[in-house]
Amino acid sequence: MRLTCNKSELSESVQTAMRVVNTNATLESLRGVLIIVQNGNTYIKATNLEVGVDIPLASIDNEDGSVLVNPKILIDAIKYSDSKKVTLKSDNNKNILNIELETGETKLKTLNSTEFPNIVKQKSGDKIKIKISSIVNGVKSVIYAVSHSVIKPELSSVYIWQDGQQLTFVATDSFRLAEKKINQNITTDDLSILIPQKNIQDLISILEQLDQNELIDVYIDKDQFSIYIEETYITLRTIDGAFPDYKKIIPSEPTTEITVLKQDLSQIIKKAGVFSDKFNKIVIKVDSGNDKIIINTEDGDFGETKDMLSGKVEGVDVSISVNHKYILDCLQSIYSDSLVLSFFGQGKPMIIRGVGDKSFTYLVMPMNN
Repeated sequence: MRLTCNKSELSESVQTAMRVVNTNATLESLRGVLIIVQNGNTYIKATNLEVGVDIPLASIDNEDGSVLVNPKILIDAIKYSDSKKVTLKSDNNKNILNIELETGETKLKTLNSTEFPNIVKQKSGDKIKIKISSIVNGVKSVIYAVSHSVIKPELSSVYIWQDGQQLTFVATDSFRLAEKKINQNITTDDLSILIPQKNIQDLISILEQLDQNELIDVYIDKDQFSIYIEETYITLRTIDGAFPDYKKIIPSEPTTEITVLKQDLSQIIKKAGVFSDKFNKIVIKVDSGNDKIIINTEDGDFGETKDMLSGKVEGVDVSISVNHKYILDCLQSIYSDSLVLSFFGQGKPMIIRGVGDKSFTYLVMPMNN
């Protein structure tokens, strides 16, 4: 194999591909990035069997062949040179990659690529065209609510489904639920998919490095979620399962609602968290007569605290215990300055939404008093 290319473009492509590399994989072919020249075209590939990437690289003076290398060592070997171009030559008989720069030459030991999996490019199933920012925003708005248990794979995944002309992202661990709706011109009839947490985190780590306004093509079928960004290809393995019918657990008629400033609520919950017990429990009380919310908690080892926050209350007094970390988690997904906390009676869930924002809904189950 031989190729000459722009050094910065090579480094950028390898850095993108290495985000899915499993350096601890038992199979050596999964520990590296594959550089391949085929029919005069150059590609950078990597996979961990769950997520795969295939990135084209502009190059000249090509000779067909392939080589698998440790991506971090390759990047470090070229980044300290002022050279604009780099030439890569491999001698498969010696398992060596020669890296030629204007300032010098490096010989890099290669990895065994004989069992590197074939990354099959898919263009079947439902297709949507969507901005990168919409996928990133949808996933990041809910992924913290995913279950970390592997007992129920559907709960350790992000559920993406079509709700009319909206793409809906949902995650739950049975103790809280986050739902984010993204307006999207969808031409399919019944889009529904479950993507495991690790796979979608790998995807987001790649997409966050790109132009967020770029439109991309997404293909979805029963076991794959595939993305085309110009000629770059990313594929994720999905799971076959049924996400719970979560709409049934979202109550619709609140007995109490209070509107408060997000920043103020965040501050007093953080303070309460210092004194919460090992279960992170705090008590939230709504005082309808004085238009206030009262948050208190105590821990036998550290003490107790009680703070009040003014707000606009509609309804009756109510008191529930919740995990304070669950509330703090969701605030990153709400861009409004003010929040509406909706209560549905003693022992019932609490719902948090941003004022004027119907795209995000967050449900928190109460804890035992």
